[in-house]
Amino acid sequence: MTDMPNIWDDSDDFVDAWNSTPDALRHTHQTATRRRGGLRQVCAKVIEARFGRTFTEYERQSRGSSPSPEAIRAAHDAIRTVAGYDPDHATEASAKGFDKGDVALGHALASACAESIASSPAYAALVVALAEKYRKQVQLPSLF
Repeated sequence: MTDMPNIWDDSDDFVDAWNSTPDALRHTHQTATRRRGGLRQVCAKVIEARFGRTFTEYERQSRGSSPSPEAIRAAHDAIRTVAGYDPDHATEASAKGFDKGDVALGHALASACAESIASSPAYAALVVALAEKYRKQVQLPSLF
């Protein structure tokens, strides 16, 4: 943030610069996730639609095949990168970012803290699956 304009010199430039920072983007994604009911609700809706299971059932099923902590961290970093490519939440067509079907889940997972993702086998499984889907947009280590 060393290139941030001074708020007292030009407040419009300052606001534009702030709104493009990772912290501001993360806040925007967290706000969108809260409007949708929170991380668990967003994930539960996706799990129900895609797998026909409840969150609890998916969580129980995911416990047996939980990826390594390094793979979860790498996948979460990848999802955050893809979310950064998608500031408009897939409202405009582009070759980067999430597609419309993954935008709510992708941004919700990207805005979650690493501890939350690691604490739930369901979140970890969703992060890894989404990172694998978007692996052409980011470089993933050979942990997968």
